[in-house]
Amino acid sequence: MNIEISDLIKIITKNFRYFCYVFVVSALIIIPLALFMQNKYTSSASFSLSNSTGELDLPSSANRLASFAGLNLSNSNVGISSDEFIGIMTSHTFLSNFIEEHDLTITILAADIYDEENDKITIDQDIYDSENSMWKKKIRGKVPSTFDAVEELKDDMLYISYDEFTGIISLSVTSISPTFSHELLEKLVRDIDTYVRNIQENEANRAKEFLNEEVSKTSNVAFQSNFSKLIEENLKTIVLSNTKDYFLVDYIEKPVLPKYKSAPTRSLIVIGFVFFSLFITYLYCFYIYVNNNGAFLNSYLKNK
Repeated sequence: MNIEISDLIKIITKNFRYFCYVFVVSALIIIPLALFMQNKYTSSASFSLSNSTGELDLPSSANRLASFAGLNLSNSNVGISSDEFIGIMTSHTFLSNFIEEHDLTITILAADIYDEENDKITIDQDIYDSENSMWKKKIRGKVPSTFDAVEELKDDMLYISYDEFTGIISLSVTSISPTFSHELLEKLVRDIDTYVRNIQENEANRAKEFLNEEVSKTSNVAFQSNFSKLIEENLKTIVLSNTKDYFLVDYIEKPVLPKYKSAPTRSLIVIGFVFFSLFITYLYCFYIYVNNNGAFLNSYLKNK
């Protein structure tokens, strides 16, 4: 049987009442569900990394000795690369320590609703019994742990992007509480900056001690000059780590307390679900029309 545009329109006109039923029922189903969806709030920040690098010509013997000591003196660095930064921030090691230090496991895994009046997240007692400090719901048959909180944070709450052209890193945190999202993002940036600060300061102190020893051992003026420059660079790192508010992060936009929700878009959810229901209904009517020339469905609706 050949199907023309008039046939497609006829399917709608002949079964208009049926489409109305589906429209009303689907709307009655999805609207309450959409209203019960919790609002989510996203706090965002953007920044670049404060890095300075340089290369100095050192004797190979000094480089070999430094490598044995776990140091790289040929490349003088203050800071880390963007790839290293993102790698550290998304690593289980860093995030596990971060979550444990700020006691976030329960809030991340057992958050129930956001109490807007008191500006706090209430805990789902079916997941975690706050009174008895006991987990009631298991994840994959095991008691929830920091590992699960890290996975939840990485999969559903934390978003990182990097623009290679501008060197800008964008970071955002999404949760059911605007205050929690904002505070979590601030703590995250602060902690990773402190983490890198401590690593760089420790390396600079070790390098300075090594270089001071090497300066006292050599009588070569050129070598002494290069060693002195490296000592100066490491002193610069130590000074910066103790004087700058942020050692690594140069904020372009600081974390903002979100005023409006970022999700869900309830109108799109309702419209999308209703149109999807109507589309499925149309396919069903089309199938009936093709196989029975519309007779079966029309007679069914007339009897109704």
